[in-house]
Amino acid sequence: MQDPDEFLSRLWEIDSREMALVLREQAEHLVNPPRTALQVAETLRRSVPQFATTAIESGLLIS
Repeated sequence: MQDPDEFLSRLWEIDSREMALVLREQAEHLVNPPRTALQVAETLRRSVPQFATTAIESGLLIS
């Protein structure tokens, strides 16, 4: 059984562009207060640090 960080990191390895799209779509739904995909990933660092760091450092979250 994988922990959530390993699971999401593996999904990122499989298709980073699709996972970046998921983070951008999640950010679009956050309106009060509004958030960017980078801000969503920063928040995720608390629970899935490896995944969040990989996503942030990839540069794919910047629109």
